[in-house]
Amino acid sequence: MHTVHELSPKQREIREREEHILEIARQMFFEEGYYNLTMGKIAKRIHCAKGTVYLHFPCKEDIIVALAERAHERRYVMLQRAMAFRGSSRERLLAFSLAGEYYARLHPGDMLLMKTITRSFREKVSAERGKRFEELEQRIINYLMRMVHQAVTEGDLVLRPGSTVGRIVWGLWALADGGYGIVLSGVSLEALGIEDPWGMVASFTSKMADSLGWKPLASEWDYDATLKRIQREVFADEARQLGEWPADA
Repeated sequence: MHTVHELSPKQREIREREEHILEIARQMFFEEGYYNLTMGKIAKRIHCAKGTVYLHFPCKEDIIVALAERAHERRYVMLQRAMAFRGSSRERLLAFSLAGEYYARLHPGDMLLMKTITRSFREKVSAERGKRFEELEQRIINYLMRMVHQAVTEGDLVLRPGSTVGRIVWGLWALADGGYGIVLSGVSLEALGIEDPWGMVASFTSKMADSLGWKPLASEWDYDATLKRIQREVFADEARQLGEWPADA
């Protein structure tokens, strides 16, 4: 694979044009929405022929997935930092959950991009792009799988009859992704009496872990102290940006 410095002038020009297409398409996606985004409009905005855009991307879905790939990469970096947190498997679950929450709050646009990728959407993208995107998604699932497997191996979690690592991962994933999606949709939650929806997602994740018997249980451990340690040691910059830097830090 060529590095940027090894690229020929022509290759560098192609790379720069592709980056420009992605940058403009991202702006237009947020300004006008997915359905109003067309290859022709993108070409007009960057002052080139529509065929030039097609040379880089076969369809607008490929462009959106390329942008979603970058979002996945950024989220993956945060989750890696969370998984490196030194603590019990249950504490790492809290770090993993906080990484997901902070990413969603700091990068709502990225979350919107990723939510756009539906089953029918995937059928329209090129095979190569679709395969690469699935691999990026699988990396995050694998992190969750590894975390639950570690909990079982370390004796913090005992799988009950009918329970599997895969089912637990699906439950955690559905709870977080679904919760974040609802919060970011802008729907009013006041009628439900929910004042802190982000905190509610974290609370239900903890309750789910308790229901599975994942130790230490919330009644046996000071997870507020663990949360502060995670904020200080792993997500200091993010906590400051969100105004959540621990008061005793």
